[in-house]
Amino acid sequence: MATRPVHVIATSCAGTLTALETARHIAVERRTPVVLLVPRVVSFTRSLDRPDEDPVAIAESYRTIVDQAGIAANVRVCFCREPHDVFGRLLIDDADVVVGGLRGRWWPSPEERLARRLTAEGHHVTFADVEAAQRADLSRCESASV
Repeated sequence: MATRPVHVIATSCAGTLTALETARHIAVERRTPVVLLVPRVVSFTRSLDRPDEDPVAIAESYRTIVDQAGIAANVRVCFCREPHDVFGRLLIDDADVVVGGLRGRWWPSPEERLARRLTAEGHHVTFADVEAAQRADLSRCESASV
C-alpha cells in the first residue's frame, strides 16, 4: 500500500510556514511525504499554458519557506482560474490537508473558510493557527519574499 502524502496549501508566508511545521510533525509520525500545493490564479485573458509568472521562480520562493520549516517537501505550483480548481484535481478522496492562517475574530478568515470547505468535501483537514507562532518568532518570514 502506497503512503499517502500530507498536503499543505500555500496561503500567506506565515500561514504556509506554520502549516509546514504542523505537517512536519504529522509526516514524521506517519512516515509519509509532504506536498506543498501553490495555487496561482491566472486571468481569463491568459492561457493556463502561458501564465505571466515563471513557475520555477515561484517554486524557488516557496522552497525558501520549506527550508525555514526544516522539512523535505515537494513544491507543486499549479496555475488555475480559481484556487479551488487545484484542490479538486490534486487532492484524492479523504486527503490529509494542512491549512495555515489567522483565525478570524468575528467571522472566519479566508483560510478558515478554505479549511471548512475542504472538510465538507471529505478531506481530513488540520488548521494551523499562526498567531501563537508569530508571537513566538516574528522574524521567521522577514527573509522570504512570497
